Parts: sequence; C-alpha cells; structure tokens
Amino acid sequence: MDVLQAEWGKQVSPDEVERTLSEHTYKAVTITHADTSTGVAADLDALVPIIKKHGALVILDGVCATAAMEEDMSKEYGSPNNKIDVILTGSQKAIGVPPGLAIVAFNQTALNAREEMEHIPAYYCDIKNWIPIMHDPSKYFATPPVNLIYAYDEGMKLVMEEGLEKRYARHSAFGKGVRGALREYGMTPLAEEDVAASTLSCILYPDSVNDAEFRSVLGKKE
Repeated sequence: MDVLQAEWGKQVSPDEVERTLSEHTYKAVTITHADTSTGVAADLDALVPIIKKHGALVILDGVCATAAMEEDMSKEYGSPNNKIDVILTGSQKAIGVPPGLAIVAFNQTALNAREEMEHIPAYYCDIKNWIPIMHDPSKYFATPPVNLIYAYDEGMKLVMEEGLEKRYARHSAFGKGVRGALREYGMTPLAEEDVAASTLSCILYPDSVNDAEFRSVLGKKE
C-alpha cells in the first residue's frame, strides 16, 4: 500500500497521482473526501478520471462528508466509465444520528471485482456476506442494532426532505461563514479557502495562544 500526502492545508496533486499510477499497477485507490486532520476537501472531478484511466477502483472515504458534500455514484466524471465505485461512511457525522453504524455502498463494477476474488480474510467486512441480507433482512447473521437502524432511517428522511442540493449549499455557506468569523478573531483556517471542506474547519491558533495551556483551561470544571 502506498500513501500520497500533500502539504498541510493543500490538496494532493493530480499530477502526482497520475505519475504514481503510471509507475505502478493498483487495483484500487482510496480518496479521503474531507480530511479531518486539515479540513481539506479532495478534488473528485480531477482525481476520479485519473484513477479510472488506470483501471483502478475508486473507493471514497465519506465519513466526514456524506450527506453534506456531493457523493453521487451515478455521476460520470468525464466519461460513462468514470464513476465512484465504493463509498464508506458512518452514521454520526452529517447524517446526524448516533455513532455505531458503518455504511457502505458498492456499484456493480466493485461487486464484479469481489466476485473475481476467492476467499478473503474477512467476514463482517466482506460485502458478499451482506448481499443476501439486503434482499432479505431476516437472514441477518448477528444481532442487528435495531435502535440505530431506526435512527438512521429517520436521519435519512430529514436529509431527503431538505434535498441534497440545498443541503450541500447550506453546509458550504455555513462553513465559509464560520471560517470568515474566526478570521475576525485572529484565527486562520489551515486549509486554503478554495480547497476547504464544507463540513469541518481546522483552525490555527493566534501566535499569542499556547495550545497546551488553552486546552488545559477548556478542560477545567467550573
């Protein structure tokens, strides 16, 4: 496994991705849509076509982005074959329900890739074991988190009632507003504004503030 990283506050260079994929063969490439360490959003429009050109699956880590930033598995990034193949996310971020659910979406290309594999060292993480349950929930092979599933259903109702486009626009506007307000207090966002994620902002302390002292004060009980 190889990891491509960017300078803090900036995106991974598409040219570097292109160069790496040209030099080696990869079956899959994982993209972090919204990076929680830096507040940077990945440029899917640039990265997905490069990855698909080299024949790899596109796996998107949407934990901090799903339901607040566009993640459309039907979207064609330049050509009909350029699509996101797998999205992995959780219940506790923009979907807005308690933590505990791992949520995954596979397209047919990704399912076909799994069919070509033989035994894999996984059980709960093997999508092949979950397909029968999707057709018949009574075949669930463990104890289902019933309350979380009900909460997830309600959370998704709220998401869809608002509408995805409106939801994306709202998070984008609120993110810009928060970063703009914090700048007024001398706090600088780590991510440059043109690559900043909508769902979280990582802020640099003013020069006069000591990190350890600041967190110590926050941790004190009244």
